[in-house]
Amino acid sequence: MRVPAMWAALAACGRIHFDASGDGGGSSAQTLTITNTSDDGTIENFGLFPDGEMGVNYPGFSASTSQPAWSYYRFQLAEPIPAGAVLTANTRLRLWGADGRFTGANTLEFNSVNAELAASTTVPIDSSEVPLGLSLFIEALGSGWFNQGSNPGAGSVTSSVVESGANALAVNITVNGGWLNIQSGYHNIAVTDFASISFDINAGANAGPSMDAVTLCSIGVTAGVTISSYVPGGHLAANTWYHVVVPFADFFADGTKHLEFLDETNDQLSFYLDNIVLSGPSASYRVVTATAALWPNSGATAYVEGDWNTSPSLAPVLQELVDAYGGLAQGSYITLWLEGPRLGLGYSGSATYQPGYGDYGADPSHAAQLTIEY
Repeated sequence: MRVPAMWAALAACGRIHFDASGDGGGSSAQTLTITNTSDDGTIENFGLFPDGEMGVNYPGFSASTSQPAWSYYRFQLAEPIPAGAVLTANTRLRLWGADGRFTGANTLEFNSVNAELAASTTVPIDSSEVPLGLSLFIEALGSGWFNQGSNPGAGSVTSSVVESGANALAVNITVNGGWLNIQSGYHNIAVTDFASISFDINAGANAGPSMDAVTLCSIGVTAGVTISSYVPGGHLAANTWYHVVVPFADFFADGTKHLEFLDETNDQLSFYLDNIVLSGPSASYRVVTATAALWPNSGATAYVEGDWNTSPSLAPVLQELVDAYGGLAQGSYITLWLEGPRLGLGYSGSATYQPGYGDYGADPSHAAQLTIEY
């Protein structure tokens, strides 16, 4: 027996239109369409690095020389998604390509697509309302995080030595007493605001006293904790992955914005990090999913002007919402946060660009669409 899939297009003001078509697979789906200009837009922080950034008033378009920029798309569910629902790969976002003047220079047009875990009932209006990304690095630098180092190339993406997935973070400290600092772009964070940080670490061929002395701290303003003390035997053996969990209660620092891997010796070091994640944020933080999707400007997801652009599957991202809340209620909101590329990890080029996508206020016939199928 064929079970029809239900497709629902929802207006932000609450008007819903349904039409059904048989799919033969017993799946259910709803396609949500933005119909309010306040439900899509771009948020940038011009005060972080005031270095000639420019912004244009439609979502997903930015030219920047130093920092990330976010666009957001807020959708209201036309139907509930039940607990235990398993989302399919057809769960995707569609955006209309409106301006491609600044595309083509970079590997990734969007570094990450995350969804907001908290119920989003209001439209974000400024950078203080960009939720915190709890993943500092999974396959690429996490939403809202960027790197600094004591020397160029302190951190870069590698696919040669990984703990899981396709990429890891190679740390090459080529100056004595060097460091890799991963910084939150829009949030003043403090170690007391979280339960713990976890990550995987591999000393590569550099096992020894210098590697065992590497510390984790908050920009080094006071003493941190020695990473090797959190592994069996207190020693990082060569070419071995270790999973490290550091309770933030163990920190002796209370600095903000920064989490730093610091070489406490005078030796030059190279090592690898993967799956760097914060856990247990305080109730004051709005957070996005730990899972993110990369949107490459290549192949089937390459940017196209004057046509629809379809994202990679967002099923893993939205599945995290479904699982976290035991299903999602009809009428609740999902906000997708798309972060543009920036100079830094996982990126090559001399500037950071996003392409332009249709904005409801300027082009309502090409409003953003999100299909959720399960």
